[in-house]
Amino acid sequence: MARNKMQVSEIRFAVRSGAAGADVSRVASIIGSFDVTGLVIDGARVGAPGWVFARTLGDTADETLLYFDAEQDATAFLLPWKTVHDALVDAFGDGVLVGAELDLGNGQKVLENGLFALGGEHASLAVLAHQSDHQFAGYASGSKRALVAARVGEWVAVSGHGRATEADLVENLDDRMWEIAAAAGGRSPALVLWRRGEFTHAALLHKGDVHQRLLWGPDWTVIEPASLHRHELREFVAVVTADLSLGESDGAELIKRFGLDQQQAVHLRALIRRPVADIPGLLEILDLPAVIGEVFTGACSLTDLPQARVFPVRTLKELAKAEFSGNGAEPLPPDPAAAPPGRRWRRGS
Repeated sequence: MARNKMQVSEIRFAVRSGAAGADVSRVASIIGSFDVTGLVIDGARVGAPGWVFARTLGDTADETLLYFDAEQDATAFLLPWKTVHDALVDAFGDGVLVGAELDLGNGQKVLENGLFALGGEHASLAVLAHQSDHQFAGYASGSKRALVAARVGEWVAVSGHGRATEADLVENLDDRMWEIAAAAGGRSPALVLWRRGEFTHAALLHKGDVHQRLLWGPDWTVIEPASLHRHELREFVAVVTADLSLGESDGAELIKRFGLDQQQAVHLRALIRRPVADIPGLLEILDLPAVIGEVFTGACSLTDLPQARVFPVRTLKELAKAEFSGNGAEPLPPDPAAAPPGRRWRRGS
């Protein structure tokens, strides 16, 4: 029989903890016994207490995992993930899930391209360079998300208006701010910030493309293959765990786009290496208004600012009627507390 075309993806395991005694070390030991490597974590750290999660690499077409074949002295995508699944069931009972996507029940899901950020307090913002032609009424209708926007100094901060539903956050941890930044950013770079539980993410977008991503979150434990004493296995572990991680960043694109000097660049790299995100500190290095950090951390809301405007979701017919009657959305008012211009963001570069 012809083999299906390989579809390499991140493969996840979810194991119910509790009476069967499933914990990080035992789950990692069983998966590692098949010379599979990856990452494992207590679900409480990612908003799903009562579970242990593991992340590996595999082939979704044939439902196999990447493992180290000691006899062939090479890696291969030939280990059926059902083999590992059944071993976990033998040890811990029927509460074991496997796949590129996981449905934990009660509305909790991890999608194929998602992160393990399943619960906890949520916030998201888009930060845009000042432009006179932002069409937030249209963006709200296009993204089907009510928005609130305000000029803050020489910038524009945007967030969703009202709490995002859990269902929306399954697919949009950024609460659609990624879409807003891509649509409204124009030729100037834009920032997207979101946090949920212990996860915080910052992304630099330019002309709709991502140029830098920073992620802070809980540490995952490396799954050690049973044959780790072999030299080849160490390289195998390093490569797979790097693929499963967002990757290290030195902040080069942020340094370039914000025109940071050498000292500021050093401070930025130190902040990136911290185990816990410091978004107010990041904004200070980038010379963005402190109130953006206050909104992001929950000290205040965009709607608390007198210059903020809310843009509800409307149909295209309603938008056209409002424009035709002269009742369309007016430009955002300036920030009454704005300091004199001093932007260092390189527009249109």
